Amino acid sequence: MAITPNAPTGLNVELTPTTANIRWKAPTNGASLTGYEISYAEGASPGTTWLPTERLSTRFFVKGLQRGTQYTWQVRGVNGAGAGETSSAVTERTPIASLDNALFFKECVNALNNGERVSEHGNPSNIIRTVADNNYKTYSTVKDYTLNIAVNEKPTRVDAVFVKCKGVTRHSGTPSGGDGTGWTNVNLPSTVKNWEGTDISTTVLGFQHHLYLLPAHFTATSVRVQFEGTHVEIYEMMLLEFGISIDANGDFTEINTDFVDREGVIHPDPGGGIVYDSPIGADERDKWEIDYVVQVVPGTTILQTPEEFLYWRSENRNHVHAMEPSRFPWRVFPSTFVRKRVPVRYRTDDKLGGELINFRVAEQ
Repeated sequence: MAITPNAPTGLNVELTPTTANIRWKAPTNGASLTGYEISYAEGASPGTTWLPTERLSTRFFVKGLQRGTQYTWQVRGVNGAGAGETSSAVTERTPIASLDNALFFKECVNALNNGERVSEHGNPSNIIRTVADNNYKTYSTVKDYTLNIAVNEKPTRVDAVFVKCKGVTRHSGTPSGGDGTGWTNVNLPSTVKNWEGTDISTTVLGFQHHLYLLPAHFTATSVRVQFEGTHVEIYEMMLLEFGISIDANGDFTEINTDFVDREGVIHPDPGGGIVYDSPIGADERDKWEIDYVVQVVPGTTILQTPEEFLYWRSENRNHVHAMEPSRFPWRVFPSTFVRKRVPVRYRTDDKLGGELINFRVAEQ
């Protein structure tokens, strides 16, 4: 008599903002298998809908998830006798973006480049006017700030915070005048692990760099930001609204609908790559320029026409670019689209493959 499989074990779910890579160990009671079924649902409770994998592999890939959303996962084996026992449930939240990706943000406020919007907490007359200049020679020793981020007296959305500093052990943020909560006692990591599994130091040239992606966004008209540590020096502090992420293969993995409300493909320009500007400043600190190409295929990609991209670029000219922050933690900088003309070419003679649009991002 055929028996159903016992429960798979070791369920592991690796999440990107919109995908899940699921692995598990096969049942061990000797039952035959014809395949597996996956169940996942938003929230902390298991779902009731089962998706067949239609194969015997103990690995499955799911697309189309929502960023910043909690999901609960289960798996079970099936055979001719029916569905087997269900694995233990795993509940995880998708990130707003992956530190493995190139990221684009809207800049809510750059604390040390816009002094009139930043003051010492409890002393609004003490305006912080330190500027993060090209060589990062200037800094603030204040540990407690109030950042005013209202736009036309309305709350601004915040998805991430970036800090360039020295002597900081951790930081916290408390928003007011909006919805949601901030972040509490976030330790500055000494290293980050890139997509190859290598530990990369977050301290470069003596500066600490920390891009922290909030588990959930908040809105606020002002944010109190506090730092802990000895001999604290704050060189740059940015509150950011998430825009676009690009994975290591050069594909769009997530797009904030405030930026562009479609899915698409982007990849490094085969003829461009990373291009350096001439060194600037007394210490010849490099500024970076990076070339990209957008593929435009009507009906399938982020853009329908090249003109639509030109409009989008003009609306989002100034932003913050993080170039694979798990590989280059220090390459998080205010930037702009610098090409005035966008070359367009067809991928194929019959024009069925779509068009390519080149653009360049440069550090300000």
